[in-house]
Amino acid sequence: MNPQDLLVNTMSSVCDNQLIKGFTDLKEMRLKQLTARTDREKQNDKLQQEEKRLEQLQVSVDQYQERQEILQKLNIYKAKKLWTELKNSEEKMNNYKSQLDKAKEDYQDSKNAFNEEKSAQEEIAKINANLRDKTTMQNRQINETMISLNKLSSQIEAIKKSITESKCEVERSIQQSIKSTNDVEKLKLKSSVFETQTWSKL
Repeated sequence: MNPQDLLVNTMSSVCDNQLIKGFTDLKEMRLKQLTARTDREKQNDKLQQEEKRLEQLQVSVDQYQERQEILQKLNIYKAKKLWTELKNSEEKMNNYKSQLDKAKEDYQDSKNAFNEEKSAQEEIAKINANLRDKTTMQNRQINETMISLNKLSSQIEAIKKSITESKCEVERSIQQSIKSTNDVEKLKLKSSVFETQTWSKL
């Protein structure tokens, strides 16, 4: 039996109920006091722990705020970078668009020039074809004319030859006629002489 239990048993034996009740209340109050002190110490420990935790949280909050500020600055930097890249992209796009428009214009000019050159070449080819046709026709006509001239030349030579032969024939005929005329004159002369002689004899 511990001293407290021994004291309670002794008081129960020698003391009245009010004293015992007072002692019991005092004991309970002491117990409550000890419990309160224990609770207070626990509360103090808990408070110290909470203060430490608060300090840690404050550090965490400060770090979080610092981190948020850094993140905000980083986001602002990223936004500025994206804005700059967007502006550069827009400038590049406008530049590419200008180059594309210039390329389209150059292409259209080249296409028009090509079509004009193609039309000119087709016209030249058409003219050359017409010239070839005309040249072929003229060569054919020249050849036909040369053939006709050769035929005419042959015919002229034949006519000349015929005329020459006719001239010779006429000259022979004339010579024969002259000879015949002379022969006739001679015969007439002989006949006249014969007749004269005959008449003389009569």
